[in-house]
Amino acid sequence: DNLLYISPTEYQKLSCKQLHEQIIKIDKRLNAKLQIKSDEETEKTVGMLFVVPFALLTTAGVPLIAPKTDAAKERERLDKEASRRKVAEFNSEVKRLKGEYEALTNIATKKKCSFAVDLK
Repeated sequence: DNLLYISPTEYQKLSCKQLHEQIIKIDKRLNAKLQIKSDEETEKTVGMLFVVPFALLTTAGVPLIAPKTDAAKERERLDKEASRRKVAEFNSEVKRLKGEYEALTNIATKKKCSFAVDLK
């Protein structure tokens, strides 16, 4: 699922103004997270575009293949594991923020807050 269920009951006591402030805060945090992810993906792509031609130029068209050492294999494994953890943490945080946003907007709609008509 794209979001983590957050019970809206914890937000029921908030006024419409407070709900609106919370929604704005969550929206900004979510957009910032997604922008960081987008920037990281762009950096990876750009890095690949520049690294590959450089590697080809430095080898003068002759592929150089060196066997990986055990230390290099272990470093690669640890890097992949850290990357998987980072992705899982990112996905968890995004799902939580989306769940909070959903809970806040549901309460705002039920309370008939004036700004709620513009949501979702």
